[in-house]
Amino acid sequence: MERQTLRHWIRVVRKVAAWIVIPAFISLVLSQSRLVSMNPQGYGPWPSLLPRPVSFDGIILWRNISFLIALATGIISLPKWQSLVGLCLTIFYSLFVYWSFVTY
Repeated sequence: MERQTLRHWIRVVRKVAAWIVIPAFISLVLSQSRLVSMNPQGYGPWPSLLPRPVSFDGIILWRNISFLIALATGIISLPKWQSLVGLCLTIFYSLFVYWSFVTY
């Protein structure tokens, strides 16, 4: 009886995690777009002569937490289609942001 309960909870956790991947990805995109709009150089590095606003650090934290949640929940619920879509979008978007920053 304990095994059935454990399996049931594992299935429930994986199902919930699969649906958390997509909102975490959307949160990642929103936070990154806010960072780009705040930065005077867009995707480039913050200009060293300008002071950075305190809210900029909070948005960076928001973006990083969203990224980690999207990766962790996507890996936990991997065989489900939501996790595959969320992981692919998260990875490709992160590569795009990295490429935009490097080629600035």
